[in-house]
Amino acid sequence: MKKRNYTYVQALLPEIKAMLAEGKTQREVAEYYGLKDKYVVKQL
Repeated sequence: MKKRNYTYVQALLPEIKAMLAEGKTQREVAEYYGLKDKYVVKQL
């Protein structure tokens, strides 16, 4: 999967929130979506 831009991350926000609610770490979520680092998830 290619690296995603911030605008695409906004579209994934409901899925990301669900993953975090399940107990996944920000790093795990970032790796799952192929994001550059966990700070992209943290900024949301």
